[in-house]
Amino acid sequence: MGKQASGDGRRSGRGGTRKGLTQREHETRLTALFSTLLSDLDNVHSDEPATVFAIERLRERMRKRAPYVRPGLEAKAIDDFLRVNAEVTMFDASSMDSQILGEARDFVYFVLNKHARKLDPEGPPDVCFNLLFVEENWRFGPKASYEVDGVGTVEKIDQAMTCTSRAEPSLRRIRMANPYFCDFDTADHGGLVRVEGSKLTTVLKNEDAVRTIATEPSGNMALQLGGGLFIEEALIGIGLNIHNQQPKNQRLAQKGSCDGEVATLDLKGASDRKSRQMISRVWPEEWVHFFENTRSPITKIGGRSVQLGMMSTMGNGFTFPMMTLTILAIIYAVRRLNGGPRRWIDWRQTAVFGDDIIVPVHEVPGVISALENFGFLVNQEKSFSCGPFRESCGGDYYEGVDVTPFYVKSLASPAAVYVAINQVIDWAARFELPLVRTIRLLRSWLQKVFLVPEWSQPTAGIRTTQCPKKYKMLRTVPVVREYKGRFLMPLVCGGFLASKADSDGVTYMPHESDYVRYATGEAWLPRGYQDGFDPLLGGHRTSSYRSLLVAITN
Repeated sequence: MGKQASGDGRRSGRGGTRKGLTQREHETRLTALFSTLLSDLDNVHSDEPATVFAIERLRERMRKRAPYVRPGLEAKAIDDFLRVNAEVTMFDASSMDSQILGEARDFVYFVLNKHARKLDPEGPPDVCFNLLFVEENWRFGPKASYEVDGVGTVEKIDQAMTCTSRAEPSLRRIRMANPYFCDFDTADHGGLVRVEGSKLTTVLKNEDAVRTIATEPSGNMALQLGGGLFIEEALIGIGLNIHNQQPKNQRLAQKGSCDGEVATLDLKGASDRKSRQMISRVWPEEWVHFFENTRSPITKIGGRSVQLGMMSTMGNGFTFPMMTLTILAIIYAVRRLNGGPRRWIDWRQTAVFGDDIIVPVHEVPGVISALENFGFLVNQEKSFSCGPFRESCGGDYYEGVDVTPFYVKSLASPAAVYVAINQVIDWAARFELPLVRTIRLLRSWLQKVFLVPEWSQPTAGIRTTQCPKKYKMLRTVPVVREYKGRFLMPLVCGGFLASKADSDGVTYMPHESDYVRYATGEAWLPRGYQDGFDPLLGGHRTSSYRSLLVAITN
């Protein structure tokens, strides 16, 4: 559609800082933005209840994803992790309600058995696990692995897998069945390196907190992901697809904010509160054996090893689907004990995505009681069962109106500034609020201002209908590296590698690059388009207000 021009390259690292912009300068920008935005919000007025609520919601939460560096947050997060680990280690499984446990266990078995029989119709009728499926569907995790360099398949495949002793037998079978791994293992005298477990790290959550996450051994993660895929497919068999569930949660939350029929519940640290004792009671024996064989029994924190009482941590490949099915089973059990149908879920009033839960309002007391009886902790501040507001999976709704605030995660590069400008304009246009000073401040941090069609990527420029027919933009330049390892053929067959025009070798795009590079590009509006209008970003009224904001802040 157009040609790419050279020049105007930009790099932004994982920390979000543009070359030449220090962390302190970045935080100064963020503070200036939030101060100006608050001033703008002080000067806007509305009689619409949803708009008033949206303004207050934005006031409260605008800084929640801002990457401020605050000393002490990492130590606090680790202390909290150790406290929760101690609590789940001491969890008394005998205190679990036996009736709810029985119904929940029956439901988990039913879901897993149904999928296992689908995979092997000729197999035993009571089977609920398939180790062959797990070992055939293993894969490298997309993020960092413990004691392994790089991320993604291409960078991990030429290194020995790290694993715990209990995961080793399955991994040896996997490697012996693959001629490329056999060759690698023979040449290097073994393709597995035994480790104690995972390593605990932290990632930014918001201005006031960081989140703990465990970096798993690469071999354990490969098996965990295979088991997680089995659970995901089993959930699909009863109508819950994790990969498209978030918008369903959001729509149901939006409906609940109108009619008040359903409540949205959120749990605190649910990933870490699944005790081994609880999971061993709820899940079938074969699955408990698999979990125990592939989990990390120990995590490294600094220079010490900590025994884990939780079945799995955030970062484990089966944590999310296991948590989803466990929570769904508890909800089902509460319904069964109140006369609900057997082995059936009404998805018109139920949604579960990890610890984002939606149930009918009248079920809330029973569901909360059961969840807490099983060791979970309900976050009362983020759970809503009365009034006109509901939130789920990142969507906030007030009387059916989307009042989700925007979150500025970076201002450290021109591309990041464009994202922030588009966020502000989109939010302001939704409620027809003139946040003029905020937009002007953001534009002042750009040496060049590109106006692009509304369907463009938010990093490309300011999205508006009134872009030129021939327009300039920031275009992402793929970062590629040359592959020189031993696994050329399987990586090519798997679509991980591509040929490069100016090289005799093959290249790959790192899953996580050390930087993202941008260059100035040019393009034309497609034939037949008179402007940059995109109906997916709103109707003509919203687009008109968006264009008005762009014009008056020029």
